[in-house]
Amino acid sequence: MFVDTLHLGPDCGPLLHWQRLVRRIQIFTRDAVDHSRLSASADLADCGQGSTLGTGFIKQSDEPLWPMARWNRWGPRPIIVEVGAFSHDVIDAAAREQEVTFTTYGRQTGKPSDVTILVVTDGARLFILSGQGMARHWPQNLVARGEGILHLGGIDVKVKSRHVTDLAEARTIFELYGTKYGTRFAPPKPDDPPRPSEKATFELIPGAS
Repeated sequence: MFVDTLHLGPDCGPLLHWQRLVRRIQIFTRDAVDHSRLSASADLADCGQGSTLGTGFIKQSDEPLWPMARWNRWGPRPIIVEVGAFSHDVIDAAAREQEVTFTTYGRQTGKPSDVTILVVTDGARLFILSGQGMARHWPQNLVARGEGILHLGGIDVKVKSRHVTDLAEARTIFELYGTKYGTRFAPPKPDDPPRPSEKATFELIPGAS
């Protein structure tokens, strides 16, 4: 029996005629896809004529962008999505929780150590600070190791850190603390010297799972 196939690459296997038809239908229904929840996979780089794009789509010549699972001789294989942003659950928990537990790793021993801290969010990113500045062990560990685990809302989130060294950015983050926690985070005056907490402010970035 003759089977109409379309080969995309050495690792992708053939697409049967009906599979190609489904792909064509996807082109015309692509607007119904929530592009924001898809991410690129390196597997797609060998499976098309165009380059892999950061939104989970590949470009086939001049055709529109469309979502596609990788095909092989065993059938479709789901794309592993690398999430570059915190989930809505994590952001919501950070906005809701008053205190959270944060695990850092000893800068010399590498042993985990837990501390209770306050966390804020701007709706997309997470920030933490040490009220006593860099005198405490956990911000020193974070600078040395650059990673930790944030425990909030029943979720354990592996994170990496970015030490905020720009005073203007640190004070913008401090305003988020004032909004969430009230007057104990009174904003500084423009000509005030940096506070200890402003020298120990960090942005948390999603780490590898």
